[in-house]
Amino acid sequence: MSFWDSAEFVTSNVTLQFTHPPGAPLYTLFCSAVLGVTGTSQAVLVSALVSSFFGALGCFLLYKIAPFFIGPILKSTSSVFHKKSLQMTGGIIASLSLAFSDSYWTASTEVEVYTLSFSLMLAILYIGLLWSGAKSSTNRTTYFLLFFLLLGCSVGVHVVVIAVVVPCSLLFLGVRFRESVKNYALLITSGLLAFILLYFILLQKGIKSVAALDIFLVNDWGLPINSSWWIVLFITVMVVLALLFYAKKSNKPFLHLSVLAVVFFLVGTSSYLSVLIRSDAHFLVAPQINNSLRLNDYFKAKQFGVDEIPLFEGSVYNAPLDTLQPFVNVDPIYNYDEESEKYIKTDLGFNGAVNYAEEFKQYFPRLYNAKDSTRYQAWTEIKGETIKYPVKGEMRSFRKPTQKENLSFFASYQVYWLNLRYVLWNFVGRQNTFQGLGDVRHGNWQSGFDFVDESITGNSQFEKHDLGKTHLYGLPLLLGVLGFVLLFKNKKLFLISLLTFLIFGLGITVFVNPVPSSILVRERDYIFIGSFIIFCLWIGCSIAVLSYVKLEVLSKFGFATLVSLFFIASPLQMLFKGFKAHDRSGDDFAYHFAKSTLDSCPENAILFTNGDNMTFPLQFLQQVKGVRPDVRIINFDLLNIDSHIDVLKSRFLESPAIELDFEKKAYQHGKEKLYPMQSDTEDFVDVEILMRFIQNDGSRLLWNNRKRNYVPSVNFKIDTDSLKFAQRYPSENHRAKFVNSIEWTFPKNFYGLNDLVALDIIEKNLGERPICFMNNGRKSHTLGLDSFLIHRGMVSELVPLKRSNPQDNPKIVDVATSQSILIDQLQAIDFEREELNSQSVNVDYALNILRQQYYFLAQAQAEEGKVEAAINTLNNCLQQFPNDKVPFKQFSFAIGKLYVRLGQVAKGREICAIAMSNIGSEIGWITSFDPPNAIINAKFAFKLRNMFNQMYSQFPSPPEEKPFTLAFMNTSQKVFEEWLEKHYPY
Repeated sequence: MSFWDSAEFVTSNVTLQFTHPPGAPLYTLFCSAVLGVTGTSQAVLVSALVSSFFGALGCFLLYKIAPFFIGPILKSTSSVFHKKSLQMTGGIIASLSLAFSDSYWTASTEVEVYTLSFSLMLAILYIGLLWSGAKSSTNRTTYFLLFFLLLGCSVGVHVVVIAVVVPCSLLFLGVRFRESVKNYALLITSGLLAFILLYFILLQKGIKSVAALDIFLVNDWGLPINSSWWIVLFITVMVVLALLFYAKKSNKPFLHLSVLAVVFFLVGTSSYLSVLIRSDAHFLVAPQINNSLRLNDYFKAKQFGVDEIPLFEGSVYNAPLDTLQPFVNVDPIYNYDEESEKYIKTDLGFNGAVNYAEEFKQYFPRLYNAKDSTRYQAWTEIKGETIKYPVKGEMRSFRKPTQKENLSFFASYQVYWLNLRYVLWNFVGRQNTFQGLGDVRHGNWQSGFDFVDESITGNSQFEKHDLGKTHLYGLPLLLGVLGFVLLFKNKKLFLISLLTFLIFGLGITVFVNPVPSSILVRERDYIFIGSFIIFCLWIGCSIAVLSYVKLEVLSKFGFATLVSLFFIASPLQMLFKGFKAHDRSGDDFAYHFAKSTLDSCPENAILFTNGDNMTFPLQFLQQVKGVRPDVRIINFDLLNIDSHIDVLKSRFLESPAIELDFEKKAYQHGKEKLYPMQSDTEDFVDVEILMRFIQNDGSRLLWNNRKRNYVPSVNFKIDTDSLKFAQRYPSENHRAKFVNSIEWTFPKNFYGLNDLVALDIIEKNLGERPICFMNNGRKSHTLGLDSFLIHRGMVSELVPLKRSNPQDNPKIVDVATSQSILIDQLQAIDFEREELNSQSVNVDYALNILRQQYYFLAQAQAEEGKVEAAINTLNNCLQQFPNDKVPFKQFSFAIGKLYVRLGQVAKGREICAIAMSNIGSEIGWITSFDPPNAIINAKFAFKLRNMFNQMYSQFPSPPEEKPFTLAFMNTSQKVFEEWLEKHYPY
């Protein structure tokens, strides 16, 4: 089990739930069927084997495809045996290069949809090639219909695969059309139109039309919900039969075949109907899909705002609202009401969307997201052009990014960092497995040649050993380029491969239009595997160069040696250099991390989490492994979705229903998700009263010409019964006292629906059930309640307890629970195993989350006078996460200072010195040359330098015993500032 989506997919495979939008229902159905045969006791292994199986199938299909591309580019005078041998050899090289390429190998060992989706892509391409070479009309008809069936099936796995129709349109050349520039353009255009017809019209518009019909049938005719699907099915069958009858009677075989192709495509896509069928399941990730409107939103991934991403034209990130018409009307939003059994309008659409000033619109907008404004300016220098525009009657100056700056960001981030870098990772070499955020330390490509790599990542002396460091010396890249050039001999095959490479690489980037914050979540190389497949095909095509070698010049041994060099240069080199980095057999970090989190919770607790990567493993352990079914896991980020709130009101596993004051009408789909703060009072507002206030139609204000409920204060209060907590947390043990009410300040300009629902849950259940928050390094889900949280292992519990003496450390720790979790349970995590410390997410969580928990425990033990226990806790932390595996940074510096306070002066100073040295080394690394992504590296170096200076000022020793002299600090600061001025343009 791992973090991210893998744990989600295993859970959905076992429980037959459906995953986050836009879903992969065919994948889920297939895996559930397999688990129905094998049983679920080894669900992770079986699901991973499904990925491996389809990964192997994809390699086999590439092996079968390669001869179609290699044969036409071989020297015509070569013997038949020679040609066959080279075709087979090229196919093996291509397929093995794919198998051992970094991204594909990773996808084949994780529980993910990507190997199935891209094996379908390869199967579609292979069927298309068979169709183009078929001699009989029967075979061609069979292949043609199978092509569209598989195309439809791909929609139920990864909808992007249907874009393969664009390059496959060129297969008509030589079959129906002669080769000419005109016909090339005609067929590519036809392929684009086919993609638009299938994806945008047949699927997106089709589902939307079915939803509109369902509203009419339910509201006007009184038919049951989802009746539209039966009507549409009946009409479709009748139309198909009529067209088939007409085509046969009129002797129009093309029409007959086209109608059947559409039918086969629709049959393939029918897996999406299973989402409706399973609408009564407890969906913990995807919203409940119980009608056509919800299916439409699910398919378009509206939950993530995918439908709002601009493509051809849009506003820049700092655009002001239009002075004359700041808001525009949109289509009303409907939601199915179970009480009235009708679709009702939950939003009339009045002023439902912002309207930005026309002067700030831009073609091909890449700089469009206001939340990423500072990150855009880190990836490319943005000075902009000055535009004056009135805002609330006052003329203001705006710096609108220029088109050149727009394209500069597109090139530096979207093309290079999110596309080309991944190509170079796979076929030139990789620096390490750590997530790349743009700086020189992590996630870059490397070749193994210092004269090349020094311009990318600087001097290699600064880098530590990493299992993920894979230097391929660019040999697979050179072979791929050679194959690409040789393929130009056959223009049709050349264009088919080039279009596929571009569509599943750069095309996805252009269409998705990713913002800089997307890379903060995780690397995105897996979505470009389709283009890597084609590059591996080009590697296989490079073998064709041997057909131009005169056999009489070489002995059989000499020729075999040349062939061997191709194997060594690409697949064998990839295999031997990448094997250890892809060995995940002993990586149980996510399992222990998640289990310790659940075990930290008191019985029957409510646990708030946020973010998918840490929530999915918890859900897996609960629903698949049966671990702590009494704990109710609530993903704070999903409390904006009505069906996720509805699920809370029902019993789940062994967790009772959660009591809420929020009524359905206040949070149902279409209602406002943001509540403005309008300060009416500085008093502490009782949360129970607040819940009634924000649901009262009479307590609205006019906000942007819309009547909206609002939050009247930033100060909140929850009354408590301290007797319910006294037995578990005796106040005298913590030098603290109970309070009758929790009063705190939580300032925001807008409160999300999730904020208010979480407050409601806390207010109604505090005292009845323990309220816990996952310690994951984030704060948004704690709602500003940090001063009332008691630290217990991997979670913090909300308790109305505060220190009696304000001068004492406000952090209260449940020592017994924390010791049981950290010292006993987490001992199973062993970073001496390379498969753990080679995964960046493991190191990151150990560095930024786990070390902090040990520090808090040791600090609490010291405050209780248990010096020996505190030292033992710190020793355990250092033993588990040593510097050579998890580098000492800021939390380690704090641990070093605590050692000094505990009397371990020499050891504490040594740890602080190592932490300072690590930070200083990274500063020296970044500033030792002119790095790429200069602004990102400058900002990161500035942050490190401030940390370094702070560590120096806090170093627990007299000035003369500090690891760096004052003269060095002053001199190095001056040198750093000179470097910073050169590389930071703002």
